[in-house]
Amino acid sequence: MLATYANAFTAASTWYQFEFEVVINNTTGRFRVRRNGNPVDDFDSGAVLNTRGGTANNYANRLQVGANTSGSTVHNIDDLLWRSDAASVPWVGDIKCITRMPASDVAVQFSRTPTGVVMQSVAGSGANNAIIVGGAFLQPYTCSYNGAITSIMIATYGAATGNIKGAVWADNSGAPGAVLASCPSQAMVSGNNVFTLSVPLNVTFGQKIWIGACADTGGGSWNTNSAIMNGASGTVGFSTFPQASPSVGLGNRQLGSNFVYTAASGNWQAVAEPQQDAATSYVYDATPGNQDLYTIASIPSTPASTIAVTTRALMAKSDAGTRTAAVQLKSGATTVASPTLTLTTGWQWAWRCDVTNPATGAAWTSTAVNSLQCGPKTIA
Repeated sequence: MLATYANAFTAASTWYQFEFEVVINNTTGRFRVRRNGNPVDDFDSGAVLNTRGGTANNYANRLQVGANTSGSTVHNIDDLLWRSDAASVPWVGDIKCITRMPASDVAVQFSRTPTGVVMQSVAGSGANNAIIVGGAFLQPYTCSYNGAITSIMIATYGAATGNIKGAVWADNSGAPGAVLASCPSQAMVSGNNVFTLSVPLNVTFGQKIWIGACADTGGGSWNTNSAIMNGASGTVGFSTFPQASPSVGLGNRQLGSNFVYTAASGNWQAVAEPQQDAATSYVYDATPGNQDLYTIASIPSTPASTIAVTTRALMAKSDAGTRTAAVQLKSGATTVASPTLTLTTGWQWAWRCDVTNPATGAAWTSTAVNSLQCGPKTIA
């Protein structure tokens, strides 16, 4: 062990921002730390360390983060920025990563999710939340597409009997609000209870909704997930279900459920989901040289400076042939690409990081960042 920064964490279950500077040298190596944007050092080893790690190299090509194995230690790491230069680089202070998704098509050659029918779902785990007479269970969703919902599904478990109704609500400040669609009573089954909407419900990308159901008979359980507490439940009454702004308790178990909708046109929607959904929604192509370009959403607030822009795409192939691809970034008239990725049937990230604007060679401006375009390209 070369240096120890004691008492770096002063409270459990708390996010901290650390910035480390490591000088790699056999005689003048140094380790310095600044925490939570502090303009002065919180720790400084002094320039006396041999930081070559048993090599003859004054550089590093790998970063490894571990935990003390002598105790029980759990930590989460969010954004990570690693900069390296032969000379010292300035401290950046407390920064954050702003994720920006595709927002519209500029020029597209790929095809999108076959038929444009998409399902969003969350899983239950068979956890027991008993179904009671007049009891309802609801689950929130954020829509990944502009489109029209055609059906919803609510999962039950065990000896579920009687009748069940389904409905969709608008979100009202994190709680179910106005009723957007309701489905008539039908016989409940143990497993997936699918409701077809008589009139498809139009939704927009990023819109938050709630879906849920109510039963008229006790017995069996809602299929919930005890590890995720984002559902809602309560006794609301079967005969008057669904009600606007139902009286339900929030922060209950996640309800196994899904909804299916026909997505509106636009390739950008197939790759703009807030949480990557693998083969649920995607764009695809097999012609070398074909590419898509999308605009991206504007920065919600103007930052003091932009340290870097990282462009990435999750990619896979679906056939036995050799496929290569890349993700592109276009700034002004300049288009650059990630290293070519040889695809497998497993999902892989293609990515590149630009610390300066490739169109100018200078630091990024907010205007340049807001005007960026990105998208996938088939290489071979």
